[in-house]
Amino acid sequence: TWVPDVIIHIKYMCSCAIARWKNAVHVYDPIDITEWHANLRLGDPLLRFDAVLVTTSLATRDLRQHPSLLAAGRNVSVFWLPIHHSNFHDLRSRDPAVHVNTVGTHTIHTDQRLYRSLRDAINKTSNGSSQFLHLNPNKLFSSTEGRIITPRQTDDMYSQIASMDAAICKMS
Repeated sequence: TWVPDVIIHIKYMCSCAIARWKNAVHVYDPIDITEWHANLRLGDPLLRFDAVLVTTSLATRDLRQHPSLLAAGRNVSVFWLPIHHSNFHDLRSRDPAVHVNTVGTHTIHTDQRLYRSLRDAINKTSNGSSQFLHLNPNKLFSSTEGRIITPRQTDDMYSQIASMDAAICKMS
């Protein structure tokens, strides 16, 4: 049975994931929710996280010095990821009511068994009108061995990901 090593909780805590996979590393990414840490108290379920991602150096400092985190005595890592949720390309979510044509993944990993299962499920649920797409950076950016290192490559990657109606992520 597959068991996740890491679970990233985006915006909200999924208490069922914390209860089911106690040995996984649980990371909280509040994205644009800023008031959560002001209400953080000893015993708060948010103190069960192993790590928190924040977007500013000030938030990093404030959280590392937060009285409830210090009093809880847990080793909660705080990581500063500046502008990791910026949308400089002004990409927008698609209308969820529109038919999904392409479901895909953007990864160097090739898991044929998983991809075969996904293709079968997508074909079955869409009556053959949708497709699975594996975008492999090793092939798409072969000149740099799959590494995305230039602004042009970053723009290309955004366009590639935006070409999918839905994306599937798998932790390696």
